[in-house]
Amino acid sequence: MQQRVIASTALLCLGWGSFRIYHMIAGEQQDLEPRRHTVQPPPDLANRFTVVAVISSDGARLACWYAPARNHLTILFAHGYAADRLQLYPEARFLQERGFGAMLCDSRAHGESEGSSITYGALEGTDLKAIADWLKARPEGAQSQLMGLGFSMGTLALLHFAAIDQRLEAVVLEAAPTSLYQFTVDEGGRFGMLTAPLRLLPLVAKGINPLALDAKALLAQAKPRPLLFVHGEDDPIVPLNRMRELFAAAAEPKRQIVLPKRGHGSFYAVPDDTYAKGLLDFFTAVDQRRKGP
Repeated sequence: MQQRVIASTALLCLGWGSFRIYHMIAGEQQDLEPRRHTVQPPPDLANRFTVVAVISSDGARLACWYAPARNHLTILFAHGYAADRLQLYPEARFLQERGFGAMLCDSRAHGESEGSSITYGALEGTDLKAIADWLKARPEGAQSQLMGLGFSMGTLALLHFAAIDQRLEAVVLEAAPTSLYQFTVDEGGRFGMLTAPLRLLPLVAKGINPLALDAKALLAQAKPRPLLFVHGEDDPIVPLNRMRELFAAAAEPKRQIVLPKRGHGSFYAVPDDTYAKGLLDFFTAVDQRRKGP
């Protein structure tokens, strides 16, 4: 009788554990599915930006808003997971008003962009290359310098692009994870080390190596260029110490801005000019280096 109870309990635990693992993997698979929706244009969009489309290397159509530069400096914006080009529109508008060009695109499988799957920066990085090619092919873009601003998972796409292409002259990394693997471990809490390999299996099944989405490694592969790290002091998604790790690993020249009482994003929404001034000072310094003494 006791053996039957033990066997039944073991089977029950095994069944429960298998169900939990299946449920976990299925949830991660769902996270890779398209997050498409209609993006409502801001009221002032038509006065600042043009609606354009860029075709990626695998044929996916990327929906974008574009404003040409008046100072020969154009910024590529890369939003975070489950967002769209509206997420960084306040920053783009602020910089566009001051002469910078801006290119805001919905990441693949987000917003109004095509794409069969989200890859957390792998294919999104090659999409940024296609966007850079599109910009450079325009008459006003041939002599324009390119810079980038990414948020959260968008930073992995930006760093992937920076590692394979030297055209980015400066990069802003906001709320950047150190790697997709470490982000998955952090998100999993006390069992993160155990669950992370399982949670990354759906990405592996799509032919993507999640270990290659490593911000530290990508920074080492990329040519040295000015870097600005921006992070909320109270970020519950990507802890501040992760930014500290990345900053320590990055080569000079580099800067950091820690925003008090800020969480994961919406930095521009807080009535404090520390953030906006920091962005403007950083990009203006790049412009001044370009012009020389």
